[in-house]
Amino acid sequence: LMMGYGMMFFYNEKMLADAKVAVPKTSDQLLKAIAATTDASAGRFGWGAPTNQHPNVFVDISTWVTGEGARLFKAHASPFTDPAVIKAVDDFRAAVKNAPKGTSSEQARQLFLDGKIAMLRDGPWVAAQIKKAPDATRPYLKMGLMPFAVSPGGTSNSLHMPAKLDAEKKKLVWEFIRMTTEPQWQVKFTQLTSSPAPRKSVMAAPEIAANPELAMVNKAAADAVNLFPQNIAVREDFNEFAKIFVEYGMKLIGSDRPTADIMKEMQADMTKRV
Repeated sequence: LMMGYGMMFFYNEKMLADAKVAVPKTSDQLLKAIAATTDASAGRFGWGAPTNQHPNVFVDISTWVTGEGARLFKAHASPFTDPAVIKAVDDFRAAVKNAPKGTSSEQARQLFLDGKIAMLRDGPWVAAQIKKAPDATRPYLKMGLMPFAVSPGGTSNSLHMPAKLDAEKKKLVWEFIRMTTEPQWQVKFTQLTSSPAPRKSVMAAPEIAANPELAMVNKAAADAVNLFPQNIAVREDFNEFAKIFVEYGMKLIGSDRPTADIMKEMQADMTKRV
């Protein structure tokens, strides 16, 4: 694994100012700001999120659930129907109604960079993309901490080696992996990607203090609560779990059925199939 990170909040301060709303600091303020900055007829949307069959549908929903202090994975049998989870998913649905339809995470990022989306939840690596945004929008694109009671986060980016690999190539791969664990390359990783290094405290305090962006990214990583499942059974069959979750996530995004009904169906289906 290359990164443990906290989710970051990206926003277009001009779009917020034009809508006469402040940068949100709570989930309630976020929902109001999303609604205020949306004008679908003009091609402007308050929120950016995957709204098609995309694995990040799970990440987006789980971000809201974790951020509002609930958990999708608990010791009891039916966490998906927990009232706190239902409330958080309702808020997710209210937000995603103000997102462009049929977009992937990658498309949502591009629309944000182009000034078509006011706010976006994503990983810290998007900060590097902002530096390459069009001249017309770049000055207004900012990064902050997620406006939630809990900072949600996860793990991302990993180095892999095929099980069947000839001995010489395997030796070279292990040498590369060893190199990436060295402090100087961990620092370089952070500098190039604007993402926290896997090795904690590898960045010198003065260097972090001199770079507010890195300080924010490192704080988010340190405070983050992992939104991915700790449950061993789910981890062992995560692809199937995510596939089912996305199926029901699309029902949450594309229908007006009660959240509780959809989550109850997903709980039953998940129990049967995973």
